[in-house]
Amino acid sequence: MITARELLDEARRTLAGMAPDAERSPREADWLFASVTGMDSAAVIARPDDLISAERVDRLRSLLARRTTGEPLQYLIGDVQFWGRRFATDQRALIPRQETETLVAAALTAIPPDQPCRVAELGTGSGAVVVTIALERPRARLIATDISAEALELAQHNADAWSVLGRIEMRQGNLTEPLDAPVDVLVFNPPYVPSVALGAIQRELAYEPRQALDGGADGLDMYRRLGQTWRDVVRPGGWLFVEVGAGQHLAAAEILGASDAKLWDDYRGIVRVVGTTH
Repeated sequence: MITARELLDEARRTLAGMAPDAERSPREADWLFASVTGMDSAAVIARPDDLISAERVDRLRSLLARRTTGEPLQYLIGDVQFWGRRFATDQRALIPRQETETLVAAALTAIPPDQPCRVAELGTGSGAVVVTIALERPRARLIATDISAEALELAQHNADAWSVLGRIEMRQGNLTEPLDAPVDVLVFNPPYVPSVALGAIQRELAYEPRQALDGGADGLDMYRRLGQTWRDVVRPGGWLFVEVGAGQHLAAAEILGASDAKLWDDYRGIVRVVGTTH
């Protein structure tokens, strides 16, 4: 048998040097340890000699081994925080990022809090965006689309977990194809990483769905495709909001025909969202 203190120390040694900064490695070890044992670091300090069962030791060591190969921490723990809420996440969909909260913030400016509004999200993935909008705007009716049936299953799970599934219709299909009537607000976080860059950035991306990341040679393929159809599915006076990669906002706005584009910066001061009206 091994004590809580011994196992936590082992976890921290295993992940030493894994994270991009010296402070994050022990935090990741602590999070994995807590997810398996139910003990946070304060509990370990209070009860360092508690014995950990062999089953939990094996489980933690397995997770640590997977983390050292680059598998994202969020997939190992099974959830992620987004807009102050926890959402289930796994390899069926892209992990929700903090910068994508900017997309939600932008969309909420066009969705009235006290009036009905028809909203659609393309490529919903985990559903974190559409579920957050549903929770922040209780009178909105929403549609979530994705080309992946597996991603829609995950989005449905998250919508059900937050008790908004009754207001979100899940539709499988590519881009705007599943939309059969105009909406007031259209939201999209497309794949925008240039194909050649995928192999040069952090190895954790290898575990996430490539189709949710690969934006073609220059990262702008999905904006070109959306530019051909978005006005067909957004009512006159309605809004389109898209997330963009760093430095892509001007090109994306031009492709979408957004001469009056509004821009939103993310928490790092990078232009992250382009919004335009029909």
